[in-house]
Amino acid sequence: MSVFSDKVKEFAAELIQNDKKDDETAFLEAAKKIEAMRKFKLTDFKDAKDLLQEEELKLYKQKEKNGKVIEKSVIETIETAVKLVEKARELRRVNSRLTSKVDTNILNATPFYPGRSKKLIDQGKKQGYITFEQEGVRKLTYHNDMGLLLTLNDAKTLFALFALWDDQGQNSWLSFTEYQLLDKMNMGYGGRQYQMLRDSLEKLRNTSVVFQDAYDIKTGTRYVTERFNLIIADREFVDEDQSGRVRSRKYEIQFSPHIYESIENGYYSLISLALWDELRTDASKAIYSMISGIGNMANKEEYIREDQTYLLPINVVYKQLKLESPKPVRNKEVVERACEDLVNAEVIEKFYFMGSEKGNRVHSLVIKPSEWLINILSKTKQKPLINGEQLNLPIN
Repeated sequence: MSVFSDKVKEFAAELIQNDKKDDETAFLEAAKKIEAMRKFKLTDFKDAKDLLQEEELKLYKQKEKNGKVIEKSVIETIETAVKLVEKARELRRVNSRLTSKVDTNILNATPFYPGRSKKLIDQGKKQGYITFEQEGVRKLTYHNDMGLLLTLNDAKTLFALFALWDDQGQNSWLSFTEYQLLDKMNMGYGGRQYQMLRDSLEKLRNTSVVFQDAYDIKTGTRYVTERFNLIIADREFVDEDQSGRVRSRKYEIQFSPHIYESIENGYYSLISLALWDELRTDASKAIYSMISGIGNMANKEEYIREDQTYLLPINVVYKQLKLESPKPVRNKEVVERACEDLVNAEVIEKFYFMGSEKGNRVHSLVIKPSEWLINILSKTKQKPLINGEQLNLPIN
């Protein structure tokens, strides 16, 4: 048995002990608690169900072979656990379909750095700042006044800020507490999470970019932006008790007009923060961002064929993911593992490389998106769950 399947059995045993296994409200609450265990992914849910069913089958086989009596409570616990993990997986899949608007320019000319670059990190330490040109789907100039690289965790922070901004009607100023932002990010509320959040906000405040191929949806033209900060203004309010201990922090920020106008005018893509948590590697998150941005960009026919599959030049993928190994086969392995992760998370249906099987002969990556991603790319924004409704999705 796995740690996860054992935890599910504990919930099942508690329901049975309290005579609540047939109580819909209690059952749903237990399933929600299981779904909220974010360190367990959709694949863990499937594995737990398989393990529980395998355990039940072994018990029946032992009975047939040895005539061993099976306690009714044992079978009841396993069967209830299977139903719980099915419902929890169903909840997770629905929550993964709740999305937020992100400026498509940011996804195509991404300022976020998967992994680490020793060269750039050393440059930042030496100079106290970082500036570099970035290629990929679209070109970008990146600058950080602290000498730091934005990571995929910082991307999640920015996307969560966009989600809060959308919730508040995209007003000139976005107002939020640290608790609200952590809640939107599904990060938990410990001291480490609060510090990570503050560090991420500080990095975002000190990052500026130049979009070399920005798209203006109103005029239908491409242009080069001036250098602008992602966050152009901010205010911070600290609430302290009588002893001077911080009780809460409230922030107010303004995004760049470039970001505001893109989203306001409809040049945005939909990103799921819950799905973001499902992905196990920075590379898979980067590819998810990339194909989401491509799916909604102007002239997407450059990368998307008539059958809705993506045909991506492998050099563009490597540059977008900032893969720097001098051995192409290693870069290919990173992309391959990332795409396998995306298949498991049901973002894409399948993928394959075109060219030789050897990494240095591959010239293209082909991705077939899942029906879920195709629907998201059509910008059909999903409504949040209300009291457990909209849960009747098929379980594979």
